[in-house]
Amino acid sequence: MVRHAVTVAAVTACGAIVVAATVAARTAAARAPTAPMTMRAGIETALARSTTGWNTGDFDLFMSVYLDADRTTYATSSTYLHGRTAIAGHYAPEFAPGARRDSLRLEKIEVDSLTPALAQVLAFYVLFRRDSTTGHGPTSLTMQRVQGTWYIVHDHSG
Repeated sequence: MVRHAVTVAAVTACGAIVVAATVAARTAAARAPTAPMTMRAGIETALARSTTGWNTGDFDLFMSVYLDADRTTYATSSTYLHGRTAIAGHYAPEFAPGARRDSLRLEKIEVDSLTPALAQVLAFYVLFRRDSTTGHGPTSLTMQRVQGTWYIVHDHSG
């Protein structure tokens, strides 16, 4: 008789564990779509801020998306630039007084979560003047979240 009571108690305990595990899994599944959307929203916000900087001639706002670190890189067609200062030097002529800079937009943005704080971002940049496209091409970015803000750490746009 005691043996039966132990068996029932074990089955009941296992059932409780299964129910708790099922509830936990359902709760995690319900939250899962939110996490990538939060990552995507943060990345799109950072890219939109930089694009606004480009389109309004605000160099500091444009550059604010690049992490200020020596390991931040930009790949041009012929070399790698290391550090935000070097990247800023590459873009500075575009923002010089009297420089002609077409408007910029990003299209077909794809975000691939590598870790909760690291993402691979693919997009197509489009440079345009009024209703004419003046330049376009792919961009590949590695972005990192630092203290809640997303930054480019590797830019393969050149």
